[in-house]
Amino acid sequence: MFSRRSYLTAVGSALATATAGCSGNSKPRGDADATGTAPGTVTQGDGAGTTETDAPDAQPFDQALQAGDVTVRLSNPVVQDSYFTRLAADAGGVMAVEGTRFVFVTVESTGTTAPSLEDFGMESAETAGSAWTDYEGVTPARPPTGEEPYDPERGTGWVGFTIPAPLQTYHRIALSVGEETVRTQLPEPARGQLSDPVPTYEVSEFSAPESASPGDAITVSATVSNTSDTAGTFRGALNGAETTFVDRELQAGDTTEWQTEVTATATDEDANELDLSFQAVGVRDGTTVSLE
Repeated sequence: MFSRRSYLTAVGSALATATAGCSGNSKPRGDADATGTAPGTVTQGDGAGTTETDAPDAQPFDQALQAGDVTVRLSNPVVQDSYFTRLAADAGGVMAVEGTRFVFVTVESTGTTAPSLEDFGMESAETAGSAWTDYEGVTPARPPTGEEPYDPERGTGWVGFTIPAPLQTYHRIALSVGEETVRTQLPEPARGQLSDPVPTYEVSEFSAPESASPGDAITVSATVSNTSDTAGTFRGALNGAETTFVDRELQAGDTTEWQTEVTATATDEDANELDLSFQAVGVRDGTTVSLE
């Protein structure tokens, strides 16, 4: 069964690490059975020896998909290894799933009937799963494609999928309505990202002043290194009196310093300390600034 271990980072009593279960009764999407699966659930097959020539036919990504009385266009493909989320009003985090990537596309219904979220799915020789707008109940804090989440009443918005990483087989985005299924695949360069290993990062030298006056602008910084052979985007969340999301594109082996200014605002009941926490996948660091 496909393992989905979800890593969340947050502060305080918010969820720090969660393990997501895997449904054992999900079915691959297809022409014979288009019932789909619960959002985000996947089924796993062997996939060994499968090539692109064995894959179902796929229309060009920029061509409208039509199934039954539904017609949609897909655009703005985005492939990410993680995404920002907000686990509480004052706590941001980063969502990542071991051995998995997130794929986002914008959906625009151009027909007389708008499809439901469950009509969309992602297929490969290894897995099949339905589209979602909150993976395991965790919603992106920033719109991945610049749009609002998909809403059938509007007939537009972004949808998300999970897919194994790195992907060694074909993939298909499927639209299934009744007995009809049509498929497409991501265009380049998004398609090429699917076969890359997931990059890894290290954070060091997280620092902030030991003390400050209330209301001061203080500088918080950290050194981020890409420790893998794959280029990627590092994501982290700095939590204090407010949340600052951090993203930096890093080539394989590169190191960069990130810094930002925050206002020295107390986070404790006695109003004499600012607790800062820096969170990323596999990273949890922090410090306390005394307010004098």
